[in-house]
Amino acid sequence: MQGSESSTEQIFPELGEERVSIQEPSPSLPQEEAAPAISRWLLFLACALAYLIPGAGHIILGRWIRGLLCTISIFAMFALGMWMQGHLFIPNSNDWLSVFPAFANAGMGATYFICWYSGYGLEIRSDVLTFEYGNTFLLVAGLLNYLVVLDAFDIGVGRKR
Repeated sequence: MQGSESSTEQIFPELGEERVSIQEPSPSLPQEEAAPAISRWLLFLACALAYLIPGAGHIILGRWIRGLLCTISIFAMFALGMWMQGHLFIPNSNDWLSVFPAFANAGMGATYFICWYSGYGLEIRSDVLTFEYGNTFLLVAGLLNYLVVLDAFDIGVGRKR
């Protein structure tokens, strides 16, 4: 090994001194203009509705296809989780670790609170073989809805098209 050459030049001698800066955008990619921002009231309404009803925020913002895809996929995950006998977690003051899955389940918005107040889906059915898969589907559906709310926010402020 020579002391003057860097380890990159030793491994890849054909690269030589040509280095690409990570900071510079590629000239071959077109730069998109951001969508115009909307009013704060409409942004708040879109985010609140996106939380309560998955996909509704995108529909309010005029992204019908994305909104319908989000609605169908999240409700399908929720329905499959219930069909597999998964249960919804509720916060328990005696068990502080139940707060995390309860927060994930609460991401379903109005659906979670309707199930909680009606008592539907709260019973733990560990005798059913698929209950853990059902729990996972329910948790992921709630977490996915949080991402959908953030996506609606990004569209509303003009960061995303």
